[in-house]
Amino acid sequence: MAQARNLTCREASRLIAPYIRKEIKTREAEAFVNHIRTCPDCYDDLEMNLLVHNALDVLDNDRATDDFDIEKKLKEDLDRTELRIRKGKKRNRRMSILILFVELLLILLAVNAFLPAVGDVIHRAGEAFITFLTGLFT
Repeated sequence: MAQARNLTCREASRLIAPYIRKEIKTREAEAFVNHIRTCPDCYDDLEMNLLVHNALDVLDNDRATDDFDIEKKLKEDLDRTELRIRKGKKRNRRMSILILFVELLLILLAVNAFLPAVGDVIHRAGEAFITFLTGLFT
């Protein structure tokens, strides 16, 4: 997967509301979190917006809260977002490897259809493929 591009402060500012509402796309989220982690001004903007959002949520739902540690909440949320991004990248790599092996197996099957003597090689490759998949997804 390609490296996330660097955002400007203006671009990061436009992504604050979608980030808070959990409507931000994974690729944008990666660039956003990278920017927020390295730009104190944008971090402060996000923190302030999150504080206002949480305060309005408390008022709208007519409930009191003792858990208003916005710094802790923001850090945990950024950590969860980064974890989601890493898991998505890992899943994408696994799928790419799986697709590559399926394509290889299809090629070997096609070759076997025209050259039956290659059957033993295909059988060994199939066993290796199953062993690899078992290790990859366990």
